[in-house]
Amino acid sequence: MDKIEPSPNDIAIYLDVVFGYLEGYIPFRSFSEKGADQMRAPHNISVHTNGDVSETANNFANWADKQKVAFYVIPGITNNQGEASSEHIKQMQTVLVDLDTGDTEEKLATLTKCLCEPTLIVESGGITKEGHKKLHAYWQLSEPAEGAELKKLLKLRHHIALSIDGDCHFQSAHQPIRMAGSTYHKGGNHKLVSIRSYKEKLEYDLGDLIELSENLPKPENLPAYSKGGDFFDFNNVAPTTEEILTSVVYEGGTGEHTRFKYIQKIAGHWLSCYYDGLIPEQEAWEKITQYNTACVVPPFEYKKLKDIVNGLWNVHIKKHGEPQHCKESDVTTSSCTSFSLDHLLNDNTPLPNDIIAPRILTPGGLMVFGGAPKVGKSDFLLSMFTHLAAGKDFLSFKASKPLKIFYFQAEIGYHYLRERLQAMQLPNELVMLAKGNLFITPNTKLQFNEDGIKNIVQHVQESFQRMPDVIAVDPIRNVFDGGAPESNENSNQDMLFFLRNRVEPLRDMINPEAGIVLVHHTKKVDQKRFKEDPFQAFSGASSLRGYYTTGVILHKSDPESIDCELVFELRNGAAIPDKIVHKSKKGWIEINPLNKRITNQKYGEKLDAERLRRIRIIVRTLETEAKKGKFYLMKQFSEKFHNKLGGQRQIYDDCSTAATQGLVQFFNNPKEYDLSIVSKGYGFMCTQNMKMVTNKTKDLHTGEIIKEYAEIIPTHYKRDGDGKRMDIIDTPMWVSFDDLKGVKNAT
Repeated sequence: MDKIEPSPNDIAIYLDVVFGYLEGYIPFRSFSEKGADQMRAPHNISVHTNGDVSETANNFANWADKQKVAFYVIPGITNNQGEASSEHIKQMQTVLVDLDTGDTEEKLATLTKCLCEPTLIVESGGITKEGHKKLHAYWQLSEPAEGAELKKLLKLRHHIALSIDGDCHFQSAHQPIRMAGSTYHKGGNHKLVSIRSYKEKLEYDLGDLIELSENLPKPENLPAYSKGGDFFDFNNVAPTTEEILTSVVYEGGTGEHTRFKYIQKIAGHWLSCYYDGLIPEQEAWEKITQYNTACVVPPFEYKKLKDIVNGLWNVHIKKHGEPQHCKESDVTTSSCTSFSLDHLLNDNTPLPNDIIAPRILTPGGLMVFGGAPKVGKSDFLLSMFTHLAAGKDFLSFKASKPLKIFYFQAEIGYHYLRERLQAMQLPNELVMLAKGNLFITPNTKLQFNEDGIKNIVQHVQESFQRMPDVIAVDPIRNVFDGGAPESNENSNQDMLFFLRNRVEPLRDMINPEAGIVLVHHTKKVDQKRFKEDPFQAFSGASSLRGYYTTGVILHKSDPESIDCELVFELRNGAAIPDKIVHKSKKGWIEINPLNKRITNQKYGEKLDAERLRRIRIIVRTLETEAKKGKFYLMKQFSEKFHNKLGGQRQIYDDCSTAATQGLVQFFNNPKEYDLSIVSKGYGFMCTQNMKMVTNKTKDLHTGEIIKEYAEIIPTHYKRDGDGKRMDIIDTPMWVSFDDLKGVKNAT
């Protein structure tokens, strides 16, 4: 059987029919399928019609297919990012009906005969109890409907559904529907939501459709329906709350007399009482559950009931604001999912690839990167992100591919940001690979409130052709929003609000699988406490530590040292050993921890500095002597310069140390330089800048002696592991004195 995959062609046709004339934000939605092995939280994004909607829809469809969730879309547009409720829908350009019960083919024939031929017919993937394919029929309008015309369109959708026994939920503007070209996974069945037929350029006037709808069958199951006159006047009067409180509602009702409509009304009534402070939250919930048990036949399951209540509460809070006597989280709960031991032990599907390996940042994960002010956090992250955007490893951070990274930094201004980047002297090859994958904001003043998040999402969608793999925010303190004017990052509740209601929605609207990197400051902690538990040093609320999947701290235990410790805490992987790093002229490098002293550090560093001073003198002396045509074996050099540069044994040891470190190498081909000397042992010492005079000429006008030099190229070096003499195959690799500043105890 051929593999079922999303269809880019069907998606493109669907987007043109449903949104081709509209301008605004299209709400995309994902929902877990009924009967799925694993329930997943919904993911919602908004895509502007001026952007690359097809590519974003294809990416979302592929992600939904991979996650085995349904891809839904609201067939209308909103003015702002993240909006998706009925009052936010501003325009639509199709009349539609969802045929999900009975003989759908007969219903479609009736619609075609009584109304007109649909522009688009979609097979949604489902099958009715009678064995017919569930269908979605669309009539494309010649111009968008908005304002009063939009209200007429919604009434027409409702009227068609009532007349043909379709899905009456589409009387609501925000009712979502499956995206054509996406995949269907309900009950473990894997199908394509496919286009059955498409009549290109078949468009209708809304007024004409309204007139034609009078030919449709009249609904029979609403006693109050008026058989004559304008169909908008049919008397489907919604019952009052008082009537519902004493009424029993059964499954199979239609219009305003459904289980869903009744429980919505009851839940809204008791939530309003709770909002106004008339009853406590627990009593409101008890009233709702009691009605569900006694008057709804069959009653809604607990999870479904809770979802209905949470949805109503969130709409009420958004419209009227949060009451003083409660918090938003008081009534909001997450769905609970569990798996049997047998399921977990026998699930052998491949694990998702790390965004940054090994398990440092996983899909949908959160990494908090911390450090004291001026420790080098921003410089470290700029270097790390550049490497990862190029698909190159950075220290222990490994990218499986060139990563798309959005770095929202709110500290460094534009001119100082470019100055810092240019001073890093990044290799051209690295820059060429990374330049289109890394976007950095300069000292942005946006707050992470609802408006700020919408602004950021829109900017990211305009900047990236493919949505980012990593979203970094630097630092938390500059963008923090806890939901109230007096909120602060030291409050556990405010921090959780920031993470759940600001950071996670930002990721979900950009790329649900993206990894988040939050940059945070650390507070002053004495060395003993830091070594016992480094991550207690994070500033502010402790709830942050319980939320992230990875914690990383860049710490400098000695203010006078250039060495920093890199400490890791992973939730999803094996422990990573602490690392010692520092920045050299060549960038950030890792230091062998065996070279780090444990005791007598200050005294040892003085000895190291003295040895490094002596080696500098040796290197300069070798270069000066070379220009005179004099070259030395290590033993010869120590014998000639003893008492001038130190004791003979000490000079020999310093030369050997310089060779081990890579400051000194050797050549054993003196004849190529017309030198009448004989090489022994390692050979003659050679430095990076060593040159010899090959010719002298006198300027006839000035009398100046002009010297010509030849560079001395080493032929072999001393291997640092075992001291073995190794031939240089290609270009010699030199170590600079700056590179050795962090290697305090190299021998």
